[in-house]
Amino acid sequence: MVNTKHVLTYGDTFVDYIATNAANDTFERHLGGATVNVAAGVSRLGVPSGFITITGDDETSAFVRNELLKEGVDLTYAIKVPEKRVSGVYIHLTPEFDRVFSAYVNKTPDLQVASDKLKPKAFENASVFHFCSGTLFHPKARATTQKALELAKEYDVLCSYDVNIRPLRWESEDLCRKTILNFLSSADIVKLTTEELSFLMERNEWKMGLPNYPIIIFRWFLLQMVKMARIPFVKIKPFTYRLFLCNR
Repeated sequence: MVNTKHVLTYGDTFVDYIATNAANDTFERHLGGATVNVAAGVSRLGVPSGFITITGDDETSAFVRNELLKEGVDLTYAIKVPEKRVSGVYIHLTPEFDRVFSAYVNKTPDLQVASDKLKPKAFENASVFHFCSGTLFHPKARATTQKALELAKEYDVLCSYDVNIRPLRWESEDLCRKTILNFLSSADIVKLTTEELSFLMERNEWKMGLPNYPIIIFRWFLLQMVKMARIPFVKIKPFTYRLFLCNR
């Protein structure tokens, strides 16, 4: 796949421990993570999919790598550091069987893909580069994300950004908001929920904040109206829309 145009994704791998009942006392293990879902989903659609991530030498890391390979995700540009431990997410069920993110377990937060480990060839062979805010809360991962975006722009690669706010991973809401906004101008495609839009605008109703924010240009914009349903992903011409304050 090295010489084939692929969708290149950068992000953390996770293991989701999903409760099997409303008592939340037994769990099933699944491969998880927002960027993992994209990498696997792209492959399931028959499109070459490459993934930049970091795993360790323990059984959980082996499980993650094997599951990604089963999905047809290419790990040529992923790195392996023996001490790295893949993060875990415990997902509880409410009495109505809605999913609730209960806790994150991250034993090695400082072991991240370093920016000097990125391979320009990965971006030269990419048609799309996808990332999400999961690599923005840690300074080292944030620097790697910035370098990845620079490489993507150098090779004229379309950049896709999933805002995907997870408050439990951030030191503060203010830092979360500012960091996510600062990366918006690097994206050609942006996906976020109405709840995330309200959070970023610091408004109870996202539409109320639109007139107060300057213009930013996207090629695509995907707004998830409710938690489990998305509006159609419709291609349109480049357009202007009043959205967010962000640094260019």
